[in-house]
Amino acid sequence: MGAVNPTQPRLRRYAFANNESRLMHWLPLVPADRVTVTEGILDGVMQGTLPNMPTEKT
Repeated sequence: MGAVNPTQPRLRRYAFANNESRLMHWLPLVPADRVTVTEGILDGVMQGTLPNMPTEKT
């Protein structure tokens, strides 16, 4: 795995500082997840592998 993006842990820490019943718990988790997906795609491209997104399952 590549270098850790400092934005993702910060977003997750902020989200988990809030109660699960609050919107401010869930709202930061969406971009944090997108950061993880983007990092995975970039790691694959850097290793010479293009993602086949329609056939990949999460």
